[in-house]
Amino acid sequence: MKELLSKFFNYLLYEKRVSENTYQAYHRDIAQFERYLGTYTDVHDLKDLTNQHIKEYLRFLRLQAGVTPKSSSRKLSTLKTLSSYLNRYHDIALFTQGVSFPKLPKQLPKHVSQDQVKRLLETAAEDMTP
Repeated sequence: MKELLSKFFNYLLYEKRVSENTYQAYHRDIAQFERYLGTYTDVHDLKDLTNQHIKEYLRFLRLQAGVTPKSSSRKLSTLKTLSSYLNRYHDIALFTQGVSFPKLPKQLPKHVSQDQVKRLLETAAEDMTP
């Protein structure tokens, strides 16, 4: 498992050229997933993962770890990227196929106050730069 994950992290850095923050987030998400697998499953090889393992992991995150839907969604995105990479480059079955992203709560847009609009218009009128 470690060798494939090392190759995946190199792929992120050198082929996808993700930012350092994105790389660190992927690393944290996968490390958390590895800890989950070691504690709650008998899976020791990425080839043995199924979408049921992923669904159970998301359920664990929601019910026991108290992770928000937005964070769960990011963690699932990480696992989907890993799964796609393993499928494409190492002929491992997609283990995230059929796993849906958590529903995110709807948020109303934030309004701009009259003072903010007034300052914006005043600044625009004073600034003559292109």
